[in-house]
Amino acid sequence: MKKFLLPFAIGAMALSSMAATHNIYVANKTTWGNDVALYSWNLDNVECFGQWPGATSVQETISGVTYDKFVVEGHDGEVANLIFNNNDNGQQVDLATVTLNEANYYFATDGVNVNQFTDPANPDVSFDPVNTYIYVLDNTGWDTLYAYAWATDQADVLGGWPGTAFTETVTIAGETYKRAAFPGNGTIQYNLIFNNGEGVQFDGPTCPSGKDIYLKLTADSFEILPTPGVSTYDIYITDNTGWDKLYLYAYYNAADSIFGGWPGIEVTETATVNGVEYKVIRGVEATDDAQNFIFNNGDGEQIDVEGEYPINADLFLVAGESVPVGDTYDIYIEDNTGWDDLYLYAYVGDEPSIFGAWPGVHVTETATVDGIDYKVVRNVPATEVAQTFIVNNNAGEQVDIEGEYAINENIYLNNVTSAVSAIEVAGEECIYFNLQGVRVAQPEQGIFICRQGAKVTKVVK
Repeated sequence: MKKFLLPFAIGAMALSSMAATHNIYVANKTTWGNDVALYSWNLDNVECFGQWPGATSVQETISGVTYDKFVVEGHDGEVANLIFNNNDNGQQVDLATVTLNEANYYFATDGVNVNQFTDPANPDVSFDPVNTYIYVLDNTGWDTLYAYAWATDQADVLGGWPGTAFTETVTIAGETYKRAAFPGNGTIQYNLIFNNGEGVQFDGPTCPSGKDIYLKLTADSFEILPTPGVSTYDIYITDNTGWDKLYLYAYYNAADSIFGGWPGIEVTETATVNGVEYKVIRGVEATDDAQNFIFNNGDGEQIDVEGEYPINADLFLVAGESVPVGDTYDIYIEDNTGWDDLYLYAYVGDEPSIFGAWPGVHVTETATVDGIDYKVVRNVPATEVAQTFIVNNNAGEQVDIEGEYAINENIYLNNVTSAVSAIEVAGEECIYFNLQGVRVAQPEQGIFICRQGAKVTKVVK
């Protein structure tokens, strides 16, 4: 188990000639259970409780508050560093660096945050919630699953190797996940390594701490899953930079946002959409907060992305300046539907295409061209693959646009008036998709999209 040495105070008191007893009380608000220990070392690297993980506790109740109590005999006047841990099982937190010149010291910790106080009858045991987790659908077949996390100059985020064991289970939307707490505030990107504690391992994703992440694991691979009950979208990137590495950083209101602190998230996955190669970031949670993006190589070079983008549809971005003119086009919709909300959905064959899963992209921008008021979808990536469009209000009404359209010029959909979807179309099989646009052979429970020919309806089972 690795311990991190903290800076020592200057001018530590000399060792007293009279031995004294110093009691360390910890109000344990972690999820570690009762098997805890306290490790300590002084200026001379003398271990106050012996070797790691240190002394185990006895419990004592004071004014109705239960504390884990640790007793330091001697070491009077010395500066001592205190590390509270779960008895060498992968979790630890630095309590404080204290001078041992008092009889009693009182702390509370949730495993991430630490409060120190003086009145045991009125302890400060409230913390800002740190309820972020790594959720895993575990198909590894391993007896025990561990996650180890590291970042530059910050190893052992989930404890020393092999990291934190997944021992807790939780059921969400009918799926049973294993989960482990994931501390942090989202400002640093951590690299995950999954292993069985017995020599078998593989690299997981790079992700910000302080944010829930959902994964499906096999014995040698991972898949990032959408957050249950939360809409997610993908960001597709045309990479014309020539850099060895590509990162995407996002900020909102001049603060780090969806990808944590600089340089953001490293983009490594690739995908082909309608014959075009992209780099892709999967499962970005929806937000109406318009994000600013900066591409960078993590080594001093960067490209600012023009415009601001809410995450309410799959995004297509271009990294690099060598982009041919006319690479993107706009779609104009003359909206005479009278609906409160307007969405544009596109599909090729039986699959969602350029605007992702149903209901597609939320169209809110307006523009006037030749005296006609339009709603407009900007910067649609060019493709010669013919798209079929459906205008809808995501509430059961839709207009099927006649014809198919390659994206090789600006497109004008004129005089779009309201119509109500038919519930059934004679002679056409119902093809089901989930809300992420993935085809489902036999839908059982939940909300699905049914396509019959050119008609699309939402179905609740």
